[in-house]
Amino acid sequence: MAAKKGPAQLVGMKCDKCDSVNYVSLVNKQKLQLAGKTMKDFTFSKYCNTCRTHNKHVTQAKLK
Repeated sequence: MAAKKGPAQLVGMKCDKCDSVNYVSLVNKQKLQLAGKTMKDFTFSKYCNTCRTHNKHVTQAKLK
């Protein structure tokens, strides 16, 4: 399967408390620029397997 072409990129979702990367999300950079938002604006309440609680997860740097 060929890789997708375009402005979308994979980013990791990092837990605020334990700093472990638990989730991976696909973000479209062109839509972010049109909306006037940055990567740090995305915070989600997700379950962390390490902490075993629901914590705030923020986007981390681009994954390779």
